[in-house]
Formats: sequence, C-alpha cells, structure tokens
Amino acid sequence: MNLKKRDVKLINHSTQINISLRDHMATLYGEENRTLASEEIIYPPTRVSDDGEIEGAYSFRFFYPVENLSPEDSLNEINHDTTFNGTRAALYQNEFHILDVPIDKNDIILDFGSNLGVFSIVIGKLFPQTTIHAFDANPRVCKLVKMNTVLNGVLNVNIHNLAIGEEELDEVSFWTENDYNTCAIKKEDDAHPKSIGKVRQTTLESLLNSPLLNIDKVKYAKFDIETAEIPVFNKIFEETPELLEKIEYLNLEVHGQSEEANQVREKCKDYYGDKLFLY
Repeated sequence: MNLKKRDVKLINHSTQINISLRDHMATLYGEENRTLASEEIIYPPTRVSDDGEIEGAYSFRFFYPVENLSPEDSLNEINHDTTFNGTRAALYQNEFHILDVPIDKNDIILDFGSNLGVFSIVIGKLFPQTTIHAFDANPRVCKLVKMNTVLNGVLNVNIHNLAIGEEELDEVSFWTENDYNTCAIKKEDDAHPKSIGKVRQTTLESLLNSPLLNIDKVKYAKFDIETAEIPVFNKIFEETPELLEKIEYLNLEVHGQSEEANQVREKCKDYYGDKLFLY
C-alpha cells in the first residue's frame, strides 16, 4: 500500500464530517489542542468493487489523531496513528472473528488493549444487547474511545483506563512513540521514548471476580496488550488455570518468538482448541 496516497484519502475522509461536531467532541473530551481526522469503516462488507469501494451492512466513523509535518499543511506530508490502519486491516481480514463467535443477548465481551475502540464499537453496534468492557492503559486512547462510541451511537461499551498485568500495582509507567500515536507499551528500547504518565495495573483475576463488573461468564475476550500477555497467561496457567473457564472464546495476539511466548501459544491451543483465535 502506498502510504502517502492512503494518507491523502484519510484527510479527504476527515473533511466529510461536520467540522463543528468534530471540534465540539474534541473540546468535550479534552482533545481540543490536537489535530483529529476521521474515517469511515463499512462492516461487515458485502461487496468490494474493482476500485476498492466497499458496501456493507453498517457504516462506522472513527476519530484518530494526526500531526501535520509540513508548514504548508500539505496533504502529502501528514503523519497519523498507524495503529488505526492496523486495526482496520485486522477487521477486514477477519482477524477479530466477530461473526465467527455465536454471540447472544446479554453476553459479556472483554477488549484488552482496545486502542481507538474499533473492535469494541463494531461488535457493540452489531450486538447491541451485549455488554462490552474495553480496557486500555493509555488515557488518551480512553478519551478517543468515548468520542467514537458517541459518534457511532453505541451505548453498550464501557471504557476503563487500566493496564492489565500479572500483579496489582498502584501505578506503572507506559511509553509511546509520539504525541499522535495511541499505542502505548512498556519501555523496552529507544523506539518508545515518550512517557505518557502512570496508570493503575490490575489482574485478570481481579477483573473477573470484581463485584462491580459482575462477570459470571465471558463469551469472547480479545487480548492485544503488547507483550504483557506473556507473563499474564503464564502466571494464570501456573497458578489459577480455573480462571480460563470463565472465558469461552479467546482472541490472543502473542508478541515475539521467545520461549515464554511459545509456551503461551501452546498452552492456549491445548486449552481452547477451535475456540482460540491466535496471532
């Protein structure tokens, strides 16, 4: 894909939304000093034309952050949150398997590492009688998820500004690449030098046993938590494997090829079988 051509299309899409609405939402959610664009997603797609136009059942629109790189504000020199492009691609490539899980009325769905809320909002609109809990460590992401739920009229998504880890901590530091990238991970190298502050970290056990969330059974849980899944799942398999009985379907991205990462992959395959979607 030619990124520069795609970037032009992103900005062209952003002009289609009512500017006063965009500014109002940005002010409401504390993003008034940042540049936001928006783009349409059609899902589930029913037809794709030869020129790439998509037809489908539902139309969604998502805010995401951008940064102009040239003084002339050239459309050919725009940088944006690349995680949005990755999430959109995963949706269209069926990596989320939204229509492969038999979701019923009153089901509970968990989204760990929600980013801008594409998974949560799409599944929430398709299945409005479910309850979705979305979690992200990045406070800016949580603001944008709230904006995107309002924009799409989705009322069944609850966003929680929490990190998920192997232990309870009052605060952990998270790091990102720049002001417009909403993907935050623990600092491991020079690729993520910017601290976005600190956030409380909780465990999967605490969430599943929380009287506030009142979760008896989870129909579908998605994990994309930037390497934190490795210690989280290894500890669960070692100490509290019964927790996994509460999660019927699991979508898990395991980062890296370390011995520990491969152990998580194999253990999850053995436990979940065809109810596991692994990346």
